[in-house]
Amino acid sequence: MKFLPGPKNTFPLPRKSLFNSQVNIGRLRQLVWRPCKKSRKKKKDKKRKKKQEVEIYSKNQ
Repeated sequence: MKFLPGPKNTFPLPRKSLFNSQVNIGRLRQLVWRPCKKSRKKKKDKKRKKKQEVEIYSKNQ
């Protein structure tokens, strides 16, 4: 994660103003974190499927 330049930074790149209200936090979660989780899950599922296919293929031979 990229951080803004400065001494001690606790906030990631989206500006601090985004974190002022609950509404913005909710919107950020919807826009940013959910898609990330979904794409990560898809990648893991693809890997799992490939492993299963390889195992099935090796059993058949």
